[in-house]
Amino acid sequence: MLNALTVDVEEWFHVCGVGGPLAPSRWHELPSRVVTDTRRLLDLLARRNVLGTFFVLGWIAERYPELVGEIRAAGHTIGSHGYTHTRVYELGEAAFAGEIDDSVATVFSQAGVGV
Repeated sequence: MLNALTVDVEEWFHVCGVGGPLAPSRWHELPSRVVTDTRRLLDLLARRNVLGTFFVLGWIAERYPELVGEIRAAGHTIGSHGYTHTRVYELGEAAFAGEIDDSVATVFSQAGVGV
């Protein structure tokens, strides 16, 4: 049997369309869990000899570049999950293109691989 595993590398507060205390303008104030939780998952997958594709937000790659390197060093494939986790239909064409460009530039430069 062939299986596939994908992981979205994002913070607990990267919920689409939420305002108030979880609004994107407040993300820098909120406690991060992504590094600790991703490392725990990487350890678990290594013990089971399992590889997957990790879709990393550009926002995460910018703040935690070492995490992207750790995912890559563990043998996993790196993918882009956008930059800010904004719904595509809320962006418009120009903003969507900017999200793609920013995410690809940030995520893949931190991973040391091309798209």
